[in-house]
Amino acid sequence: MNLEAIQAALREAAVDGWLFYDHHHRDPIAAHILGVDPRAHITRRWYYFIPAVGEPRKLVHRIEQGRLDTLPGAKGLYSSWQELHGGLEALLFDARRIAMQYSPNNAIMYVSMVDAGTIGEFDSPADYLPSLATQQNRRSSLPDRRVLQDNVRAAAAGLDLQADQLSPFIDDVEAARQGALVTVQDLHGTSLAAGFGALILHQSDHWNALLPLHAVNGAATPDIDVDRVTAALGAAHLQDTHVLDLKDQTDALYASYLQEAIRLSLCGFALILLLLLFALRSPLRVARVLAPLVLAVLAVAAGLAVCGQQLTILHLVGMLLIVAVGSNYALFFDDAGTKQRDETSPLTLASLGIANLSTVIGFGLLSFSQVPVLEALGETVAPGAFLALVFSAVLTSRPPPAAASADTADA
Repeated sequence: MNLEAIQAALREAAVDGWLFYDHHHRDPIAAHILGVDPRAHITRRWYYFIPAVGEPRKLVHRIEQGRLDTLPGAKGLYSSWQELHGGLEALLFDARRIAMQYSPNNAIMYVSMVDAGTIGEFDSPADYLPSLATQQNRRSSLPDRRVLQDNVRAAAAGLDLQADQLSPFIDDVEAARQGALVTVQDLHGTSLAAGFGALILHQSDHWNALLPLHAVNGAATPDIDVDRVTAALGAAHLQDTHVLDLKDQTDALYASYLQEAIRLSLCGFALILLLLLFALRSPLRVARVLAPLVLAVLAVAAGLAVCGQQLTILHLVGMLLIVAVGSNYALFFDDAGTKQRDETSPLTLASLGIANLSTVIGFGLLSFSQVPVLEALGETVAPGAFLALVFSAVLTSRPPPAAASADTADA
């Protein structure tokens, strides 16, 4: 290792230092630059910090205290996670801008390099079922009973803990060394099967894995730069790997559904218009019937917009229900306008009011639901049904011409 050249490069790049670490030979860059033996048996994490100015510092596990003895610098020791985090803080106490292979809190020990700030972590089927090769490598990294007993005695030295108390732990490690490797069939009936199945797509003899990406905790922008991820995968020549932005894909799918729903709704509206023209045989009467329905829909849409509610395809369905319910009111009042006054009994009007009240109450209660589908329908149909009745009574009803003629004749 050329310490002077590294520190000169750090100063030129205005970086406070370079933090190296490794676990199970997951960082080939560190082994190459520092000259660490790539064939050494590594079972514990080690850290080596080269500051831009000053002496390097080390942090190693007590069981593998001599891991970095070939490198210069003061050495710190750790055993527990608490000591590890405290040791890292001490290791980097005077550094603000650090070069390193990135992983938040260094928590992803089975990922070699994560581009700084691009992603924080990702989910993988291997979290639930590591590959057979990985399982074999991990099992091979477990020390045999004699070596583990020596390590336990060394770790317990000076602590209020007897090495014999950890005999069950040693038995479990030995059982893991001798046990069979875990397969997909072994997950059936366990809690791990659901997590593994959610990230694996199995089609005949072909397997596809889904790796959800997560942004860095506390990042200035919570979104992941998909273009950078795509470029990184392209540079790695991973031809069978594809990046899917689920938000964009979902938005595009929803937009296509919404456009299709609007198109079909307009076709349905045109069909209703033709049926009304055929039945009423009067463009003026058709306009009087449609006017309250259009106004009710527009009023509800305006009200939702004023309240800050984003209109969705569910609200569109609710507006179609407004047209369906309100058309009955409009046709009733249009038909009533062609009859004698005494033919439209108060009982019929009362029945119409009760039916409307029932509709408003029923859908109004749905607007308080915690289910988005029911809430959207309720807040759309309830006011729309009431407005359709009011607009129909005001705009559609007219003086019966027959009754007016009879009054004139009597005079």
